[in-house]
Amino acid sequence: MTLPDRDFVLRALLRDKIHVRPETLARLPSADSARLRSPLDLARKVLQPMERAPLAMLDWWRLHPRGHAVIGPVDAAYAAGPQAVGRRTLDCVAWVSARDLLADDQLPAAVVNLFDHLLGSNGDPDGLWLSDGAGLNQLWQSAGARIQRQFALGYAPEPLNHHPHDYLAWGMSAFLSHRQQLNTTDPGLERLLATTLFDAAFWQRANPAGDADGQAASG
Repeated sequence: MTLPDRDFVLRALLRDKIHVRPETLARLPSADSARLRSPLDLARKVLQPMERAPLAMLDWWRLHPRGHAVIGPVDAAYAAGPQAVGRRTLDCVAWVSARDLLADDQLPAAVVNLFDHLLGSNGDPDGLWLSDGAGLNQLWQSAGARIQRQFALGYAPEPLNHHPHDYLAWGMSAFLSHRQQLNTTDPGLERLLATTLFDAAFWQRANPAGDADGQAASG
């Protein structure tokens, strides 16, 4: 599989997949807004941790018909299905708080939830997530089952050990920003992520690009 240039993919994601609501900067505290030259600085902060992710993962997101990150003044949650964003309707949205972005350099949990759902069932509103044990093809289903087994061991700190969605969000964010700390807290999850979601060779074998039509592969 031939991939485009990384800079091209990152620029395309900034243009097509990450959106900043118009009122966001105006509603930030002046001390926070003064740190930003333009709304694009906020969009770049979403992508900054992902720059260490496999290029195939980023390109798959670029090409997927669903899955957007929308930065606003306070919203912070993942929402499946069509979402009204201004005059547009976007399908599967990670709502990201600008204040959280400025306070923390980690990948927002809502963005991890977005990937979790897309890799589990292409964002089908009634579909399972990767961390539920689902997957777009047999290799991703196997990865989802491994996440389920690792979650059951109970290594995650409170309150992130109550649900597999929260567990994977914590693990992926920590892997990108504090990998050694994750290895100390949950070495099994660190190894799992290193050999699946954040492994370029795994993406080459398991890339579900052909399945990104809103239906999970039968496996």
